[in-house]
Amino acid sequence: MITYRVTVSIPTDVFADWLAWMQHQHIPDVLATGCFVAHHVRRVLDPATNVTTIVIDYMATSIDAYHDYAANRAPALQAQHSERYGATVTASRLLLTDELRA
Repeated sequence: MITYRVTVSIPTDVFADWLAWMQHQHIPDVLATGCFVAHHVRRVLDPATNVTTIVIDYMATSIDAYHDYAANRAPALQAQHSERYGATVTASRLLLTDELRA
């Protein structure tokens, strides 16, 4: 299993709008690509007062599925997010695998 992790920092004053848009538009659009089979959304417990940090994990069954997403689908979806929130919301991305080799 491959996990594509997106960590997002959202200012408190736009968090409600961002969360609603993510739940009703962006996450369904990402899942509709067929590249991921599941997702989890978690809030980071942090004492910061003016931002909320959210971690979204999208699970793919193979690295090929992730590469298809990254090459062919992510640019347009990320552009929609940038058009809506600009530099107000920041994101970092990480690719993880469950596979460990000694």
